Amino acid sequence: MEQGRMQRFFRAPHSRDRGLALGATRVTLPGERGTEGEVAVVEPPRLSGRARAWPRRSYADAPYLLLLLLAYLVPLLIVSPVAEYPLIDDWNHALSVRRLVERGELWIADWTATTLVFQVFWGALFAWVFGFSFTALRFATLVLSFAGSAALYALCREFGVPRPLALLGALTLWFNPIVLGLSYTFMSDVPFLALYLLSTLFFVRGVRRGTDRDLLIGACCAGLAFLVRHQGALVPLATLAYGVLARWPPRLLLRRGAIIAIPPALAVGGYLLWSRSQGLPQTQGEYITTLLRDGPRLWLPALKLAGYIVIYLGLFWLPLALGLAPGLVRAVAGWPGRHCLVVGLWAAAVAALVVLFAVVGEKPAYTERGGLIVHPHGWLMPYLKDGSMIHPGGLAPDDLRGARRPFMTTPMRVGFTVLVAGGLALLGTAIYRRAVALPDRAGEGEVGRGRADGRGVGLLALIGLLQFAGIYLPSVRILGGEWLSFDRYLLPLAPLAIALGLWGARGVRLAPILATVGLLGFLAYGLIGTQDWLAYNRVRWELGQGLVASGVPLYQIDGGMEWDGWFLYEYSRAQRMPPRTPNGPFWTYLVAPAVDSTYVIAFSSQPGYEMIARREYDSWLHQEPVYLYVLKRQEAPRAP
Repeated sequence: MEQGRMQRFFRAPHSRDRGLALGATRVTLPGERGTEGEVAVVEPPRLSGRARAWPRRSYADAPYLLLLLLAYLVPLLIVSPVAEYPLIDDWNHALSVRRLVERGELWIADWTATTLVFQVFWGALFAWVFGFSFTALRFATLVLSFAGSAALYALCREFGVPRPLALLGALTLWFNPIVLGLSYTFMSDVPFLALYLLSTLFFVRGVRRGTDRDLLIGACCAGLAFLVRHQGALVPLATLAYGVLARWPPRLLLRRGAIIAIPPALAVGGYLLWSRSQGLPQTQGEYITTLLRDGPRLWLPALKLAGYIVIYLGLFWLPLALGLAPGLVRAVAGWPGRHCLVVGLWAAAVAALVVLFAVVGEKPAYTERGGLIVHPHGWLMPYLKDGSMIHPGGLAPDDLRGARRPFMTTPMRVGFTVLVAGGLALLGTAIYRRAVALPDRAGEGEVGRGRADGRGVGLLALIGLLQFAGIYLPSVRILGGEWLSFDRYLLPLAPLAIALGLWGARGVRLAPILATVGLLGFLAYGLIGTQDWLAYNRVRWELGQGLVASGVPLYQIDGGMEWDGWFLYEYSRAQRMPPRTPNGPFWTYLVAPAVDSTYVIAFSSQPGYEMIARREYDSWLHQEPVYLYVLKRQEAPRAP
């Protein structure tokens, strides 16, 4: 029986490849005394005239996609994405777009850790149409962000999730503060997420429906996803592994294998040829070197990171977990004792993991070079703090000197941790419920009905496993230190957690009020955090431009990583300048060594500097006034 359940997850229709007519169905006839019996083929009615064998198009999903679009626009109307300054590392990506638009040259900066090629062309398309600006690049990201949410809706529908729940799943992804905040940038995380989701959707469709066309579209999307981030190559690899595990016939495996593999292989080969002629960006080479040199000794931090990743899965579908919690609890109450024991052991394992991290504790924040405040990974959510989108200071990394006023108190973090751990426990319960096809009590769902909707779930699980492993590639350079990884690196697992959770909970009654509270909580934190992030960056940019207008040279202004990178990265590389800031933060020697930091824009005062100006920024996150400061070194170094 258990073997049959596993085969259900690794089985795809082979009607076109085993001599069956289009639309034919294999039916298992009852055998004697519970044996499996014979397999018969039921042919569909023959079509005459111009009738087609393809299923009729349904537009029943259109109203839900329209609702998704309207809900997608709401945050943009509340917090405007129009802003002419870079965020996090997207100054680096914008430099590549600007060079392509102005010179017709594909150039990837050495600071770039991702392949980025497709994203550069995608951004250039918007720049050619609307003119180069950071706002145009943000809208390039926002378009792909909506495409990713729509793809998740379609993926949920593919597994038989009812339309209202599929819409809630798509909104859970869009309102996720990590996704929402990054959609206001030109970072590579959201473009990759969208292409990766489209690839997953079409691969799942191709496997479930037996259509080569869908597999080909999925393969092309996977190739484009690789040309944004390296992990895109893992999606076709997972699909090929699925074909082997599903025991596709040799001829079918050969044909489909070619369809699945060729487009991504062309993307990978083309990128390698280009990088061989242009030179592999320095940071990408350093990742490979670090992985080969230090990989074996990083097993302990890698194990710790694995525990953090698992807990973050509970965060990714938290609004849905809240809405489905009463129904899932009632369903479990009606299960046989051995299954209740499994669920209890799973919940105990989640609690033990949370307690283990709490016992290990966290190191206090400390001041690094140049007054940069470092928050090591910790013992409560958010575990991955420094450099992540969700952290105690609000939303998005702090790439300025000084201390940003904290937002999350310890009681808030304790409550946050409990909610996320509960979400993880419910996620495992929902998947287990569907995986073993447990009957629920009357009124709580009919798991046995529509079991064919489980076809292709094995592919989704394989894609998730490889993406889980893929998180370690961008994390390897920071894995052995205070920063294990960043929460945005975990995003590829978010839509899979949502889809698998909704598939597992199909038929369970939803508590609309609880789900709404969860979604509004996601949206509120994302919007308020994004507004705070944009507000202080806008003031930071205005302060820097004010210094330039007063006659201060750019090389004397340390306005944080984004400012220094945008204005001084190319100049520093062209002049091959050594670092000119004594004991400066990382960007003053890795990104813009030309800056001498005579003037500094910071969250707080700095030793050896005097305050010459301060400026309040409008923050929805804090009730008390918050400021940015312009500081001047008391003894300025010589001009270059």
